[in-house]
Amino acid sequence: MTEDYDAYIDQFYLHIETIEDGFEKAIVEHEFPGTDGALVEDMGQKARRITVKCYFINEYYENHFDFIEHLEKKELFEFSHPKYGSIFGTIKSVNIRHDDRQRTAAIDLTFVENLRSKAEPLLIPDVEATVEKTVVKGIEEQSAVLEKAVVDSAGPEGKEIINRPLDPAKGIIEQFPDIRGKARAYVKTIDKHVKALEGKLTEIETSANSLVAKIEFETSLKGRVLSAVTKTVERYSEQYKTAKESASRYERSFRKGMDELERSLETGATGIFNEIEKNADNIMKIQVKAAAGLRMGLDLGYIYAKDQEKRLKVKYMEGKKSFDDLGNYIKNFSIPQLLPIDDIETSLANSREYLQSLIDSDRSIQSLKEMALALQEHVWKVKVESENLVNITLDNDIPIHLACHMQGLAYNFADRILAVNRISNPNLIKGDMKIYAR
Repeated sequence: MTEDYDAYIDQFYLHIETIEDGFEKAIVEHEFPGTDGALVEDMGQKARRITVKCYFINEYYENHFDFIEHLEKKELFEFSHPKYGSIFGTIKSVNIRHDDRQRTAAIDLTFVENLRSKAEPLLIPDVEATVEKTVVKGIEEQSAVLEKAVVDSAGPEGKEIINRPLDPAKGIIEQFPDIRGKARAYVKTIDKHVKALEGKLTEIETSANSLVAKIEFETSLKGRVLSAVTKTVERYSEQYKTAKESASRYERSFRKGMDELERSLETGATGIFNEIEKNADNIMKIQVKAAAGLRMGLDLGYIYAKDQEKRLKVKYMEGKKSFDDLGNYIKNFSIPQLLPIDDIETSLANSREYLQSLIDSDRSIQSLKEMALALQEHVWKVKVESENLVNITLDNDIPIHLACHMQGLAYNFADRILAVNRISNPNLIKGDMKIYAR
């Protein structure tokens, strides 16, 4: 295999080179005298087996000793599969090859899945991939909405207007010398908005590897509008890059920016074609609203996915020893800062409210609903883990690490506990708090 995978067994990080899985069916063959063939009865799947080849290299090398010791336990293990999510089962076989000089350990193991009916896996959806697919689908829906609006408002010429190939180096209206009346007024209004959008935040550079940069927009009027709207909204997103360390702070900043952008689309049309110009204003507002909703969902999906990756790393760090068998301190990696649960909940609630307001403006863009659902499902799945929390009351001011010790938890749990509680001073905590159950 040319692709590497990252996965976990319980709290242990695995750098996987190859991973294979398969299953057999339990088939009963009923044979009858004088009858050719057999009546087959499917009794369900046999245990699914997953074979893995993984490495513990360099700074991870020492961890494989703890990992092997951990696998000797007679209990179910949680395998965070890179494709399927969490699967529960046990380890059937382990083969190890050590190389102390190269600080490399190669481990081949066979994981056997437990009964699914008794140990239902907690599958964390790939929110990053989901929101990206939703954005692409949403842009296609925006294109259909825009085409219908132009055809309905610009009259018989609308179909040709919306699909006419345009030179991206020229303005829009100058490439329609043959249209008159309300059709020209409509296109002229759209041209004015596109120019305004293309001139906003031009000093902000966007990543060449971003999702928007990979989308090829048409050279038609549709493409010019969608490109201008989508790229402008992306630049606003980049403007609030520093706010993305907090999901709720980013969501508030982005919504404020989108409100300002939407207000800038007011033209105050008063000419003889003021009604047609207002229609053009309205369709541009709808396009901006849709692009804003899709972008907010995309960015929150990225923020949530990054936080989930950090949570897995923190869980891994919780299982590491701080001292070796001789009492020497083992230098560990720094613990990443997690998003507080309150921050995630607030951003989700506000973003879903915002998306609902955009849906109400045009219900034909169904991707906004799918975006809201994708964010909701991810947060719900992540919060299932919080059900493993118990409430305790501390009568005296104590450090959070001592609170962990009193509950039989390693001090490394402190960071995840801080993420689910409102604690201003971790060195002096008192009163009610949530802590992970063991």
